[in-house]
Amino acid sequence: MQVTIEQALQQAIAAHKEGKLKEAENIYGAILKSQPNHPDANHNLGVIAVSLNQIEAALPLFKTALDTNSNVEQFWLSYVDALGKADCLKDAKQAIKRAKKKGFDAKKLGKLVSQTKISTESGAVHYNLGVTLQGMGRLSDAEASYNQAIALKPDFAEAHNNLGVTLLKMGRLSDAEASYNQVIALKPDYAEAHNNLGVTLQEMGRLSDAEASYNQAIASKPDYAEAYNNLGVTLQEMGRVSDAEASYNQAIALKPDYAEAHNNLGVTLQEMGRLSDAEASYNQAIALKPDYAEAYRLVTQVKKIGSQDERFFKMLELYRDGSMSDEQRYHINFGLAKVHEDLEDFERAFSHYAEGNELRKKFLAYDVGQDVELFRKIKVNYPRLAQASFEPEKLSIEPTPIFIVGMPRSGTTLVEQIVSSHALVTGAGELPYVNLFGSAMATDCSDSNHEGLLKFRNSYLDKVEGHSEGSLWITDKMPHNFRYLGLLAKAFPEAKFIHVTRRPEAVCWGTFKTCFSDNGLGYAWAIDDIVAYYKLYQSLMEFWEDALHTRIYNLDYELLTNNQEYETRKLIDFIGLEWDENCLYPEHNTRSVLTASNLQVKKKVYTGSSNQWRKYEPFLDGAFAGLSV
Repeated sequence: MQVTIEQALQQAIAAHKEGKLKEAENIYGAILKSQPNHPDANHNLGVIAVSLNQIEAALPLFKTALDTNSNVEQFWLSYVDALGKADCLKDAKQAIKRAKKKGFDAKKLGKLVSQTKISTESGAVHYNLGVTLQGMGRLSDAEASYNQAIALKPDFAEAHNNLGVTLLKMGRLSDAEASYNQVIALKPDYAEAHNNLGVTLQEMGRLSDAEASYNQAIASKPDYAEAYNNLGVTLQEMGRVSDAEASYNQAIALKPDYAEAHNNLGVTLQEMGRLSDAEASYNQAIALKPDYAEAYRLVTQVKKIGSQDERFFKMLELYRDGSMSDEQRYHINFGLAKVHEDLEDFERAFSHYAEGNELRKKFLAYDVGQDVELFRKIKVNYPRLAQASFEPEKLSIEPTPIFIVGMPRSGTTLVEQIVSSHALVTGAGELPYVNLFGSAMATDCSDSNHEGLLKFRNSYLDKVEGHSEGSLWITDKMPHNFRYLGLLAKAFPEAKFIHVTRRPEAVCWGTFKTCFSDNGLGYAWAIDDIVAYYKLYQSLMEFWEDALHTRIYNLDYELLTNNQEYETRKLIDFIGLEWDENCLYPEHNTRSVLTASNLQVKKKVYTGSSNQWRKYEPFLDGAFAGLSV
């Protein structure tokens, strides 16, 4: 399919915004070969040159843009700014005079020159600089530029929006939310701001609010494919997979070449157990975007890729491509690791797992000392929490939570599938609400009182009620809720707590070989960090065993898989439910599974998986030697 000049321009602009300056530069250059005087291509290429401090190269590009179309204010602003940076003050003043004759705001342009020095006190100039800095990944500098633009023009909605994008990339979610709300106050129908607010709220775990923001974006811009795609992601996280599928399909209908939507549709279909359909979606994403590293990784999860498969050759080609970003490379490494594992070439598989993990860890500023301090605070704070006077007025509030905790890859997903196969139980998956509402109280005794506990309890129950589907019981299998068992036992005297244990080596290896999407698992990307965290987990669970006694039901994964019916009956009896034969057939459970175990739990319960790590034992250099059951 032949690409038009306009399509090429949009591709270049998209690459520019994503910080892919070389890619954008190449596309702009290709456009200029065909149309040397194309104003937008000249101007935007000049912006890249300025961002790289190549001012002399930028000036003729800006001049060509103006000679071709002198009716665009931004062209004048960029040209005058570049002349100032080049100390061409006389030329700058002349350019301002010419711009005034074209009818542009004299006062605004006058701010660009003061005596012999070009001033940068123009909101548009600061905004333009912010866009460039953002594209280069210089987020702190971009933030400063956007703030300067806003100081000069408080109602500059675009600057508020881009500031929000920058703050979101910096992980400052509350600040990003405030920026987007300011945009919406200025321009209520600003679809992009509603969409960006949705992304932020989703990151904060406020899924219902995110859904509302995406719907508002779509209401303002009905053909907004990106908002439909993002809505699909949120619906997927909420467990509404059929709705998510419909949303992705709508995004694709609006934008058939939307590779990301095809990829995300594949993830949803995979969660629904429709593996052939999922593979087809991943393949379509790859066809549209041949370097789509994540899609290659995901297709290896639903299909064994043989040594002669062209997708394997393409992954190898991408792996050898020196221009790939680290993010693309870590996806390709995990994909290649899975292929080599299926081919039983465990040495090469380990090499790719190790490289993929190393690349992933680069993105996260993790130090195990952070968790050492967190666990210390939890232990120190618990006695004050335990002594707090708390008797909820109504314990009959439904649904009743069943908290399934443990380390990731310990078998918590299987246990939730078993329990939620019961007619009276809904499986809600990994909910973020305990950490969202309770982490501060668990680590700081200032709120360890009746009011604080009641607020936490009610906030949690208000959220989970929307996941319960009217059931009397609901499972929350966020594994890391093990950190907050003291708080949960106090706030929910009626709740049940199931702690799933598994052979430590199997847990640690399973963690290392899994490409988690959650950035919160900072420890998961290095063997030493995983082992250190596992020991912290063991210590804290021993602390809870001493403190909470019979409140915690310990379920051994190995015992469960070796003696399924006996252990399952004991588990259901502990919860206080009558026996339901469906609990013996978790593979028939039709609920979707969003975790890394979504393929395994669709199979019958099987034994032996805890010994898979031994295939990699020769390459681990005794890393698990200090672990104990």
